[in-house]
Amino acid sequence: MLRILIYLVFSTLIFSEGFKFGVDNFMDSGWEKYKGKNIALISNQTGVDTNLNSTIDLLNDNLNLIRIFSPEHGINGVVPAGENVSSGNKKQVELVSLYGKNKRMLPKMLNNVDVLIYDIQDIGCRSYTYISTLKYSMIAAEKAGVEFIVLDRPVPYSGDIVDGNIIEDGFFSFIGSLNIPYIYGMTTGELSLFIKEEYKLKKLKLDVVKMEGYDRNLSYRNLNVAWIQPSPHIPTPETSLFYTITGTMGELDSIWEGVGWTTPFQAVGAPWINGNLLAKELNGKIEGIRFIPFSCTPYYGDFKGKRVSGVQFYLDKNFSRPFYTSLVIISTLKNLYPDINFLSKDEGKMFEKATGTDEIKKMLASGKDADYIYNWYKKDLELWNKKRAKFLLY
Repeated sequence: MLRILIYLVFSTLIFSEGFKFGVDNFMDSGWEKYKGKNIALISNQTGVDTNLNSTIDLLNDNLNLIRIFSPEHGINGVVPAGENVSSGNKKQVELVSLYGKNKRMLPKMLNNVDVLIYDIQDIGCRSYTYISTLKYSMIAAEKAGVEFIVLDRPVPYSGDIVDGNIIEDGFFSFIGSLNIPYIYGMTTGELSLFIKEEYKLKKLKLDVVKMEGYDRNLSYRNLNVAWIQPSPHIPTPETSLFYTITGTMGELDSIWEGVGWTTPFQAVGAPWINGNLLAKELNGKIEGIRFIPFSCTPYYGDFKGKRVSGVQFYLDKNFSRPFYTSLVIISTLKNLYPDINFLSKDEGKMFEKATGTDEIKKMLASGKDADYIYNWYKKDLELWNKKRAKFLLY
C-alpha cells in the first residue's frame, strides 16, 4: 500500500528535461508572423506557459487579440458542470461564451478574425466537453475561412492508454461528439489532426504547435510543471485518470462517484453498499488498482448529508484499463445487490450518452460481466489503434 501511495503522489523520480508546452514554443518562435492580424483565442485558466504566464496575457501583450472564447466551466474554471457560462469582457477584450445559449461556435462569431488559437488543458476522455468545443470551433473556422492553431498540451497520464467503445449513431451529444473511444490516447494537437481528416475539413488551415520534451509514456508529474485544474473537480493530474473510471458511474442516479467529498472521482459508494464486502470482491480482479473500504457523508451534491459506504481506489504504474474497470465495479455491484434496480431503463439517462450506447447498460442489467462487454467493444479498440497511429506526434 505504501508503494502505491508513493507512486500516486510522486509518480517516479524521472523528469522530462526541458519540457515546454505548445504556448512556450509559440512565444519562443512563430508568433511574430501574426503581427497585424486579428487574433481570437479559445482558452481558460489552464492556458499558461511553463512559468505560469497566462496565454491570454501573452497574446494580448504581443498581438492584436480581439476576442476570447470560454468553454464549459468558464474562463476561470469555477462554474459548476453543466451550468451556463456568461459572456462579457476579459482584460478589456470581448469574452464570448461557448457554453451558454450556444455550445457550438458559429462562423459569425469569427467576424473580423484572421486566426483562431486553441489552448486548453484536457484530460483525454471523450465525455469531457472541451474536445466538443474543439471540434465545433474547427468546423466554424473552416466555414469562416479562419486559420486555426492548436497549442498542444499533454495527456495527464500515459498517452497510450486507450479503452472503451466508440459512440453509436443516435447517441451523439455534447458529452460525446466524436467517433473515438471513451479514452482515446491522444494529445489535443493529435486529436485536432484526426478531427480535420475525420470530418473532412479540407479547406481548414490547421497548425499544431508541438510540445518539447514530451514523452507520451510519462505522466504529468514527470514534466515538472504546475498543474492548473481544468474544472472544479479535477484538482490533480491523477484525478484525470480517476475520472475515466468513474465518470460514467456518476451518471447513474443511485451511485456516488466521490464528488462532494475530498475524493472526486476516486471513490464509489451508496447508502446501500457494504464497503468491506465490495473491496473484498474487487481486489485482485484488475492489474494496477487496489480498493480499500471507505465511507463518508458528502458535503454537497446528490448525496449531500447521506452516509455512503463503498470503496476508494489507488492506482500504480501498471494500471491501463479504466473503462473496463468501471464495468467491473458496476457488474460486481449488480451481482452483490440484485434487488437494487440502479440499472433500470428509467434511471441514469445520461449514462447512455456518456457511454455512447444503450447496449452497455442493457448488458450490465442482464448480468453480463466486464469481460463479455470488453469482447463486445474490443474490435472498436483494434480499429481505433490502427486509425490513431497516423496522427500521433510524439
